[in-house]
Amino acid sequence: MLKNKILYIDSNQVFASNILSNLINSKYEVLFSKNIKEAFTSYSLNKPDIIISDSIINGKESFKFLKKLKSKNENLKIIIFTDEHNEKLFLNAIDLKIDKLLFKNIPFKELNNHIQNLEINKNEQKNELINLGKNFYYNKDINKIFKDNQSIHLTIQENNLINELIKSQGNFISNIALQSIISKEEIASIDTLRTIIRRIRNKTYKDIIKNKSSIGYKINYLNNEENHRKYHIDKIVKLNIKVLLIKGKKEKSDLIKFQLEKLGFICENCCTLENAKLLLNNSHYDYIISDLYLPDGDAIDFMREVNQSKFLILSELEDMHYKEYLYFKGIIDYIIDIDDINYLTYNIYKTIFTIETNTEFNNILVIDKSKRICEQIKDLLQPRNYNITVLNNLSHAYEILKTKRFSLIILDINIKNNFDFLHKVKSTINDLIAFIMLTDSDKTYNTLRETYKNGATETLRKPIFAEEFILKIDQIIEHSKIVTNLIQQKELLSSYKTIIDTSAIISKTNKNGIITYVNDKFCNISEYSEDELIGKNHNIIKHPSTPDDLFKDLWNTILIEKKIWSGVITNRTKHNENYIVQTSIMPILDNKNNIIEFIALRNNITDIYKERNL
Repeated sequence: MLKNKILYIDSNQVFASNILSNLINSKYEVLFSKNIKEAFTSYSLNKPDIIISDSIINGKESFKFLKKLKSKNENLKIIIFTDEHNEKLFLNAIDLKIDKLLFKNIPFKELNNHIQNLEINKNEQKNELINLGKNFYYNKDINKIFKDNQSIHLTIQENNLINELIKSQGNFISNIALQSIISKEEIASIDTLRTIIRRIRNKTYKDIIKNKSSIGYKINYLNNEENHRKYHIDKIVKLNIKVLLIKGKKEKSDLIKFQLEKLGFICENCCTLENAKLLLNNSHYDYIISDLYLPDGDAIDFMREVNQSKFLILSELEDMHYKEYLYFKGIIDYIIDIDDINYLTYNIYKTIFTIETNTEFNNILVIDKSKRICEQIKDLLQPRNYNITVLNNLSHAYEILKTKRFSLIILDINIKNNFDFLHKVKSTINDLIAFIMLTDSDKTYNTLRETYKNGATETLRKPIFAEEFILKIDQIIEHSKIVTNLIQQKELLSSYKTIIDTSAIISKTNKNGIITYVNDKFCNISEYSEDELIGKNHNIIKHPSTPDDLFKDLWNTILIEKKIWSGVITNRTKHNENYIVQTSIMPILDNKNNIIEFIALRNNITDIYKERNL
């Protein structure tokens, strides 16, 4: 399911940076504005689903502006942040009919829950039954397992154990953690844990709780197919990448290692920087995934010593400014370290997969007079396998574009004749090349209108916001790949069509047998012109001697069974001459298996038949 598009409005830069970072990490499509004027422009151009706004923007209440937007779209969802506790604010919120009024000190997780619940019927959240497989369901509200409307009694220890396993959503939990959960006073023994698990299995079925040696236990909560669908992994590509995981908590480190190996990585793990150094002395790793802070030091200091690998940082901190600093220091991703191991490893997998498959359409041309901006772009994009060429002269850039293919041009909006250059490139070199315009000023309506009207793909503001910049680049390059591949496929299909048209007799009909296309060879052999055939029933060339049973079999095969029919058919020309063709007819189906049309390919075998009959 696609995430909602959010417009976030806040003039408090420190608070806004943290919220914006969290929204991006949660994979929302986020638009940010720091004032009302910019917000109105962004709303007009992008039509967001949800607006999140501070109650005060640059010293003025935002209610009047929000009310204006609400009057234009009564379905617009609105969440307001506030530091105030006064009656006027609450009355304004009620009058506006906002969806949520939140105080700024709430954790982001609570805000995220409110966003997700905006389109969820709250009544559906009650009495939720969790499927544990084989028709066994757990009711989390009354702490019982059901099968066929019969309840199964659970002891307190059994219920505590199942509850804890369900919270992990199919992840393994270590033995020691589970022993602590089921303990009454002192920590329970491993034998007690095994006894309780055995009792649960006896009451339900053997595989409801699974064990992995040295890892722990997990409950049958989500199968692999559901897990992949939940996190949009259509197919796991075995990357054969060697990864070093440095994580201070060994239990969680082992769980992440186990999941990464399931995703096809060659993974080693350790808990300290000293152990990591020993491993690096003996082996090369393509990627290092490290906690930001480890028991014996800071991962950033460690990064400066290690230049052989690409770094991903795991952290529970959500400090926007520090994250920006780390991106410009060369990390390829900053991933929030959450308890959901499946989702955590999915994020790691997707980041590495994106980089490892970034091997084509990855040439980017940067044209900017600021050396600092050019170096920042290189620092952000080169670790992600982008090839960056930096120039500050449009004429030089144009000459390079004639000899080297680029998928993206990043252009300073203040360079003279920039739009003339854009038009010239698109009209004479590559009309599909994407342009990002970098601007020093706020993204006003006029600025955005001018850049988009002149053919730019995106407009971004300086100074560069690292995470937003990387996401935009990845999206644009991915779109470029898709468009280029579609064009190549179209050209390939056109080539196939040309080859087939020169070697076979081809026609297409609709579902009712009415001719919609014929090639030249069809016209030549049938002696009809194209105008005489299009719109006519295909039986215009039917020979009266053709058995009815042949056509019954043909139509049953292509119309009912929706399969290819092949056979020999005798047809007649416009001037009643016979000709014999080896024929294959195939139904063309849509994604719902409905017939769109039929295509027939024939080869003239009249001479072969005549020779046989002599």
